[in-house]
Amino acid sequence: MVIHFNDSATANASAEQLFDVITDYASYPSFNDPIVNVTVVKKDENCAEFVADRTTRIGKQVRAFDRYERNGSYVVERRYAGNESAVSTWTIEPIDDSHCKLTIDAQQSMGRVRGMVMKPLLRRIFYKLNFAPFIGEAERRTKAKRTSD
Repeated sequence: MVIHFNDSATANASAEQLFDVITDYASYPSFNDPIVNVTVVKKDENCAEFVADRTTRIGKQVRAFDRYERNGSYVVERRYAGNESAVSTWTIEPIDDSHCKLTIDAQQSMGRVRGMVMKPLLRRIFYKLNFAPFIGEAERRTKAKRTSD
């Protein structure tokens, strides 16, 4: 069974600002409550590897591998250690200089019975961890920058 989630949300922040927040792994615990610690194993212009400790019911610790693309939009493809079928693609598209749209497409394969049990839990994690915290932090940083300028 393939569990698939796809959703979009807009942000009152530039695409670059939102990308900077999504790739600012060390700061995750300061704005994303379920994440209590992040260790950045590797990060460069093209990719990153990090380990996140979370308070979620499942996946208390995850090791993720991000690969970046910049092609007018910003794309972060995230894969997870120990779960080869799990992948999420975060696409940040500029709307204008101060607004963008975040689309996250995530999927994971598992057995049918396990999938039926896990889908509601994974849906809750998908929304709680991904949209509001990152968009909120990008908007907060944008507002702080405007105030300081």
